[in-house]
Amino acid sequence: LHSKAGPLVINIKEDPREIDAFTNFVAVKLTAGNQQEIISKINEIWKSYAPGRPFEYTFLNTELNKLYREEEYLGKSAAILSILTILIAAMGLFGLVYYMAAQRTREIGIRKVLGANTYSLVKLLISGYIRLIAISNLIAWPATYLVINYWFSSFAYHTSLNWWYFIYSGLISFILSAGIAGIRAYHVSGINPAVTLKYE
Repeated sequence: LHSKAGPLVINIKEDPREIDAFTNFVAVKLTAGNQQEIISKINEIWKSYAPGRPFEYTFLNTELNKLYREEEYLGKSAAILSILTILIAAMGLFGLVYYMAAQRTREIGIRKVLGANTYSLVKLLISGYIRLIAISNLIAWPATYLVINYWFSSFAYHTSLNWWYFIYSGLISFILSAGIAGIRAYHVSGINPAVTLKYE
């Protein structure tokens, strides 16, 4: 996939001397099953025609897979780093929400005494984080698009980059952030205001 397919000429050699001089590889199509028996039979035939040459074989799909080892390694590394990044970001967000909720305990208690319900308190606490997530997505999407397009340019044949990948990633980040912030906000909003105002 890295280079475009070019013209191909298959020159069939008929002279035994040319066959002996120019044949380095023989391609054999195998049917599924009993591969070892077939390879043993090919080995016997090979020895009868070219006793002086060792019989060595590889599978085409294995050789083709070797061409994309870097991509496989990059994909696995990116997946591991993405998971670690999400975990670290989630822990940081949880700590930040915990700290901000602790700072606003008195405000939450007063709002609750004045009639604020749990939904409005949770919305109050997570609205700032939702805005930050929206801004971070707006910054990340163009940067990601440029990096992926640059990586795709190293392939002669590649898939197109669909916009809904970015939408999905944004939705996942919104859901994770709102879930983490919402759980903590819900817990803080459930505290009895008499207790919070007493200690404040």
